[in-house]
Amino acid sequence: MRAVRAGVLVLVAALLAVGCGSVSKADYAKELRDTMGDLESSYGDAIGEAGGGNATPADAAKLRTAQLALRDAASRLDEIEPPEELRDEHHDLVQGVRDMADAVTLLVRATELADTNPTKARALTAKFASDDSFRRVGDAAARLDRAGVDAGL
Repeated sequence: MRAVRAGVLVLVAALLAVGCGSVSKADYAKELRDTMGDLESSYGDAIGEAGGGNATPADAAKLRTAQLALRDAASRLDEIEPPEELRDEHHDLVQGVRDMADAVTLLVRATELADTNPTKARALTAKFASDDSFRRVGDAAARLDRAGVDAGL
C-alpha cells in the first residue's frame, strides 16, 4: 500500500513539474495577438474618429475611450504569462502600453484647448506624437519578433 502511495506521489510530482514549465512561444504569441487585436480595433477607431477637423467635446470623449482601451489592454497583457526568456520584453511591452495610455491625456487636453489656445493644443499634440511610449512598444515588439514571437504588432 505504501508503494502505491509513493508511486502516486511521484506521478503527481512529475505531472506538476511538467505543468509548471514555461508557456510556449506559440501560445504566448496567440494571447498577445488576441489582446492587441482587440486594442487595435477599439483604440484605432476612437483615435481615428477624434482626429479629424475641428476638435469637439465629443472628440475628447472618444480619446478618453481610447485611453480606457489602452489601460484595459495593459491590464490584460499584464495577466499573460510570457515564456521565461521573454519576461523583459513582455514587461517593456506592458509598460509601453501603460505609458501610451498616459500620453493620451496630452491629446485630450489638446482637444480641450483647440479653440481657446490653438498654439498650446498644437504643442501638446506634437508632444504626444513624440512620446517615448511609442518607441518602447515598438522596441519590445521588435525584440519579440526577433525571438520568434509574432505579436501582431
